Amino acid sequence: MPKKPARPDPSRRPGPRPGRPEPGPSQGPRPARPPSGPRPPRPGDDRPRGPRVTVTLRELLNFWGERWAWPVPRPVLQRAMERELGHPQSPLMQAARALAAKVGGGADVRALDVFHFQEGDFQLVFRVTAELVTGARVQVCLLMGKDEAQRSALARREHDNLSELHRRDPVHVIGPLSGGTLRVLDPGQPRPRDLYYYCTPWLTTFHEMGVNRRMHFYVNELPFHHFGAEDTEDIKEAILEVCFTLWDPQTRTAPEPPLIGAGDFVITRPTRGKPLRLRLIAARRLLPDIDLDAVMRLYLHYSGIWGGKTFRFLPKRRDRLERALRQSLVRGKGLPEADVMAALDRALSAPGLPRLR
Repeated sequence: MPKKPARPDPSRRPGPRPGRPEPGPSQGPRPARPPSGPRPPRPGDDRPRGPRVTVTLRELLNFWGERWAWPVPRPVLQRAMERELGHPQSPLMQAARALAAKVGGGADVRALDVFHFQEGDFQLVFRVTAELVTGARVQVCLLMGKDEAQRSALARREHDNLSELHRRDPVHVIGPLSGGTLRVLDPGQPRPRDLYYYCTPWLTTFHEMGVNRRMHFYVNELPFHHFGAEDTEDIKEAILEVCFTLWDPQTRTAPEPPLIGAGDFVITRPTRGKPLRLRLIAARRLLPDIDLDAVMRLYLHYSGIWGGKTFRFLPKRRDRLERALRQSLVRGKGLPEADVMAALDRALSAPGLPRLR
């Protein structure tokens, strides 16, 4: 005989939370949410009022389906962000006002919607939508170190590196905005913690780029787009041109090779009649003591393993490589073409490199 359905447990029936009774006939409807805008001051509170701040934190998983580690508990971080980010002099507000000045005539910010977009071992990435009093909106990317020591130091260094690289190539490197610290008051810690964060414009038309099993590039965001072999060669040529452009022969510094799987480069989707565009959005280290031979080895000898296969920035045809070098080093930096091509020959003579056509 089929079993009778179990009787519901009265103790598990849904009901009002303690201290929050459901509205009934005697209570009337719930009060409507207040409109977005600056919070009204509390009696006796003369601090400057900022915009209304809404923070959404998510539980994201890494490549292996595991939760990312959070040195600062989520509720503690959320309270700190809601308390501090809307302050008129916060780095986020400075960044929002800077972008608002370009689109809305410098209008005041009425509300900030902070959405937890992505994260990694070291940083949290937030998409911030700032609503202006005019009704216009601007979007800011906020990148925050996960702790006050190593991860905040990395965020601060990357902010400085991007500022320097943007100076060298403002077309292909994102231009960072303001940066500073978020004061986190954690009841479980003996003293406050300061997490460094910095802001950049949110690149709405650019998307993270990855490498698929065929060793071709693809747009690593829904809807996915996989580039063919010829497009991949075009992208490699463009990446190398950017990398060599960012080398400074005077200071002998160059950014370390970009990590494609980590989203260091973002790319636009293919659009008929428009060329693909690249932006470098991450720069963890600037390497010292890099001369012409060293910069050739740095980028042309780079390789990574993807799905058991070797991935290189090196294109399959030498003419592509020579074109990138002429554009970046000969025309861009005024180096003698004979010196550049001689350095290229020395770099390509290293054992283990594939032969170029």
